[in-house]
Amino acid sequence: PEKLKAPTMVIRGGRDRASLAEHAHRLYRKIEAPGSEYRELRELDHFAFRRKSQFKLLQNAIVDFLER
Repeated sequence: PEKLKAPTMVIRGGRDRASLAEHAHRLYRKIEAPGSEYRELRELDHFAFRRKSQFKLLQNAIVDFLER
């Protein structure tokens, strides 16, 4: 992560039971690229990309980040 040069977004689901929030925070803190962002979306679990109701929230967060 220290070598990332492009803005990077770390997303974690608030309902994620497969990974610890501290791991996501630690990863984000190691990213040195300006414009990077950490988002915790409380409605999402670890498999949000597989669930239609959660996928749209994930997709919206990604599109919002990329449009900045």
